[in-house]
Amino acid sequence: MGVFDSHFYLHQMNKSNVPKKVSFNFLILVLQLLNSPFCFGGADATFDETTVKLRDWCEGSLGTAVGLASLIIGITAGIARSSLMPAALGMGGAIMKHYLPAVIDSVFTALI
Repeated sequence: MGVFDSHFYLHQMNKSNVPKKVSFNFLILVLQLLNSPFCFGGADATFDETTVKLRDWCEGSLGTAVGLASLIIGITAGIARSSLMPAALGMGGAIMKHYLPAVIDSVFTALI
């Protein structure tokens, strides 16, 4: 037997365990779905102060500074690699750091 033949043989031996794993994973999924109403957090205001503080940081001067830093690092890496992709990722990171808290808020308020 060659190297590839033995690999194929081992792969065929392990194929018999796949249905057991799929059925076990499906069972876990069903049990979690049945338990989901009991895990609902509700409209608790425990982390409101933390949420407001993090949102203010992201949309304020700290978010602007981190966004500019990622943009400058992306442009520097783009010049070093002679590629536009790191600069584009830095720009995307800067934009995401500023607008993502508002997007997350709108998604969660749409779900509740």
